[in-house]
Amino acid sequence: DELEERNAGLMIAAKKNITVPDNVQELLIQKIHEIEEKMGPTFAFKYFSLATEAEKAEIIKWFSAGKIATDDVRKVYPDLFHYMQQTFGTREDSQTWCLTYLDQYKKAKLSNTYTPEVESVILEKNASEVTFNSWYNNFKTVRTLFNNRKDIQVYFWIDGLGLEWVPFVAEIIREHNQDRFFLNEVFIARATLPTVTDINKSELQKLAGGPLDKYGDLDGDAHKVRPYPSYIIDDMAKVREVINRILDENPGKKIAIVSDHGISYMSQLRPGLNLSGIKGHHGGRYATWNSGKAVSDEKYKILDDQTTICALRHESLTSKIDTGSGCHGGCTPEEVLVPVFIISD
Repeated sequence: DELEERNAGLMIAAKKNITVPDNVQELLIQKIHEIEEKMGPTFAFKYFSLATEAEKAEIIKWFSAGKIATDDVRKVYPDLFHYMQQTFGTREDSQTWCLTYLDQYKKAKLSNTYTPEVESVILEKNASEVTFNSWYNNFKTVRTLFNNRKDIQVYFWIDGLGLEWVPFVAEIIREHNQDRFFLNEVFIARATLPTVTDINKSELQKLAGGPLDKYGDLDGDAHKVRPYPSYIIDDMAKVREVINRILDENPGKKIAIVSDHGISYMSQLRPGLNLSGIKGHHGGRYATWNSGKAVSDEKYKILDDQTTICALRHESLTSKIDTGSGCHGGCTPEEVLVPVFIISD
């Protein structure tokens, strides 16, 4: 009973954004580890709350290591539970592979490990320009999906929101059902290469028929160096804040939430290719040829201008991506594929 009372108090503190000094957080995790050594992880997990960032980080590490069950996470850290649910958005036979891949990507991201499951899909789907094009062309752009559609009243753009976020966003919308917000449709779209904001923002603006305000910037945060797993914790909090804001400010409207590209946290775990004769952009996820036309290579895709190349796999074209940073600009599914959410009353 005392433990339940303690946890209830800590949950209220967390909701009121009451902070705990770093030295106390360190002591708390030390105590939890002592309990784990004596009584095991299942018993020690009873002492977890969401009152500190250190506890959230430890929950992620324990969950990715298999120390705690999914149902345990649901009770203590529901946002993490919903983020890790199965990705959805298509029933097309030629597209469903990406759902399984994104689920494996999230597991790899959570464990901060470049897993064999992720690598095997990339080596198959992005083995060459030909294999990449075969799946890339099976998806439509956001603008094509909404061509001739007149029922959307407002568009909102979240910079860097990739396909991995579908189950998490769907849960936040579900929590607003009582306010008469319902998730009507989910689509999967492809970003234009290179998968960067400058290239894709203009297409989204044409779709909206004018300037399109950015609600949330996962992209900007991804380029910062943030320790694992802080970027997972921070991004979940930001996505929740942004979706809540969009819904709270637009009662009764039919809403489309779109994105320009996704983010990958796998390249920070891979070496850079350090190719010569190119100028790298976005951490080497894409590059431009210094002179003449690009030479064909299985490591990258050559764009129509014959001078721009995009990394096909997680190894960046120049130096390694900084540890703790996300990236985009290349051809991996998490960079290319973006969700589209249609919400109404």
